[in-house]
Amino acid sequence: MNQTLQSLKRICLGLCLYLIGTNGASAQDSFTITGRITDETGTPLLGATVLIEGSTQGTLTNEDGEFSLKVQKGDKLEISYMSFLTQIIPIVPTQTVYNIQMEPDALSTSEIVVTALGIRRDQKALGYAVTEVDGDEVASANTVSPVAALQGKAAGVSINGSDGGVFGGSKIQIRGVSTLEGNNQPIFVVDGVILDNDSFSSGEFSNYSTDDYGNQLKNLNPDDFENVSILKGAAATALYGSRGINGAVVITTKSGSGKKGFGISVTQTTGIDWVYATPKFQNEFGSGTIAGNINYGKVDASTGNYYRFDVNQFYLEENSAGVMVPSLRGGSGMSWGPRFDGRQIIGYNGQETAYKAYKRNMKQAYQVGVNTNTNVSIQGGTDKINFYFSDSYNYRKGTFTGNNFERNSMLLKGKYNISPTVTLDASVNFVQSNSQNPPYMLGNYFWNGTYGRDYDVKFYKDKWHTAHGGVPNTDFGDEYGTVPGMDFWFDLHNKKHVQKETMVIPIVKLNIQPLDWLSINGELNMNYYATKTDWRDLGQGYRNQGGQYKLGLSEKIQRTAK
Repeated sequence: MNQTLQSLKRICLGLCLYLIGTNGASAQDSFTITGRITDETGTPLLGATVLIEGSTQGTLTNEDGEFSLKVQKGDKLEISYMSFLTQIIPIVPTQTVYNIQMEPDALSTSEIVVTALGIRRDQKALGYAVTEVDGDEVASANTVSPVAALQGKAAGVSINGSDGGVFGGSKIQIRGVSTLEGNNQPIFVVDGVILDNDSFSSGEFSNYSTDDYGNQLKNLNPDDFENVSILKGAAATALYGSRGINGAVVITTKSGSGKKGFGISVTQTTGIDWVYATPKFQNEFGSGTIAGNINYGKVDASTGNYYRFDVNQFYLEENSAGVMVPSLRGGSGMSWGPRFDGRQIIGYNGQETAYKAYKRNMKQAYQVGVNTNTNVSIQGGTDKINFYFSDSYNYRKGTFTGNNFERNSMLLKGKYNISPTVTLDASVNFVQSNSQNPPYMLGNYFWNGTYGRDYDVKFYKDKWHTAHGGVPNTDFGDEYGTVPGMDFWFDLHNKKHVQKETMVIPIVKLNIQPLDWLSINGELNMNYYATKTDWRDLGQGYRNQGGQYKLGLSEKIQRTAK
């Protein structure tokens, strides 16, 4: 901000001097110099300030970037322009013509944003709202989906995660809902190619499993992002037609442009994920119900008895001492039972246990997750050629048993300056990913009473094994046949739902600029996206009867020429 203010001051000062023709040099010692000021691409800079250092003598460049100024021997030129570094040029008595190329200010590059169709514009010159996010910020979020990484990065952008675990999709909306039906999410454009941003890529939905495998965006490597522009409003996305009605997220990947020589970068990220907290439950009352009998909370006219709770909420069983005590077997997991008091009762598995609450039983259903990402990139070039290559491997083990993700991504980009007016850009992105077992909706088992506050998750979650195969069953004399919810633990360890994805995006661009004000562009690209599903469900019946095996394949090829 300070540099911008200083630049504005110099421009104003230079304009004033230009208008009043201030000149403090003596006639006998002064001489006139001329010059031309351009940016790094050779484009002339209109209104660049040219001052004699330490004085108020100066001028501004015209529309061709040219200037003329009287100087003295020993003077130095101070040249400034907004978004460029200020340069100090010593005056050489024998030199009267100065051609100066300005260097961009790295601190001001955020003012230039990528808009629709990859066009670069000064953010302040746009007539609509644009938020620019640096690619390193997205990578540092350490998420699989780039959508989730944008959380909190831009005003007016709402992002909600799903129950898909480490690879689940995220829903994004810009400035609220624009239509009452259909998809309200913005389109995602990567180097000019529009990618799918569906809420769910495939699968089924039920009360206990979403089968959310995310969408194509999870195959992008955030380490390759140069910057992300969030375009808000219809004016920002007019060039994308009706597809951009909800806005657009434009991603520009690294290209190695502007780099000379040869460089290698290696990054390694390792982290852990663990469940910090779960919803709060009451831990004062045990299992029981008050629903299903009109006499609950009333006086039974036939007997004169008052029933506050279900008389069948506890069954009586004989313990090891031959005494009849309450039993949890056959009861309800809803929390309308007697107050926990620590007495000895018969547990779900028929063994004596204390009547108490297991306060962290839901949290104990999860495991510690691990994530690791290795990224290797090579970039460099010469005056004519620039290239960028990266290879990234990402592995994640979720906090839910069996919820794993694996991705290998490679990107190769190159740019060749065929002539001063013709450039050729080409790139190919190849990605393979493996998503395994979207997590179950565990919370449903707690709120519907399957697992009560007296359910010892840590003990029962590993007791799904049986000698005959299938879930524990009292018909076969299994010890844990009366324990509720054993089918959940069985499926958790024996179902294997895998979705393998392959994404290939080749892009070729040709740019011809015969005149300073005329640019001709041509582009060919393709988006190949294939998914293979392999679902193996072990049967819960005797000798694992009732299992199923499903295979699926889908392919999408989108070609664009423009």
